Amino acid sequence: MLTKDELDFLNKILADKKIHIYPFDPRVTGIAGELIQSINGIYPDLEVKHMGASALGISGQNDIDIYAFSDLKNFDKFFPSLTKLLGEPLHKHETFCEWKFKKEEFDIEFYLTC
Repeated sequence: MLTKDELDFLNKILADKKIHIYPFDPRVTGIAGELIQSINGIYPDLEVKHMGASALGISGQNDIDIYAFSDLKNFDKFFPSLTKLLGEPLHKHETFCEWKFKKEEFDIEFYLTC
């Protein structure tokens, strides 16, 4: 069963949306590692993972997906410093926050989630 947030996300995808698939670029590993290191420098106990096609080293949308996992009681404590580091989030919900930005020519999608 999908959550309300998952259903909302799926409903926002346009039926005629086109995506492009690019070969794996090994530079993503370094870029993701630098971002994770920056976040762990602020919050060493926050679990941060590089995920998606780029983490698997396979072709994808030329983006980097990074997730930080928090329990609900600590969720709000991470928000101020992450906003200072990453800028204002694209979306903020009760159980996740989403940032999108570019680093070099890669789209970065960063999620703080419970």
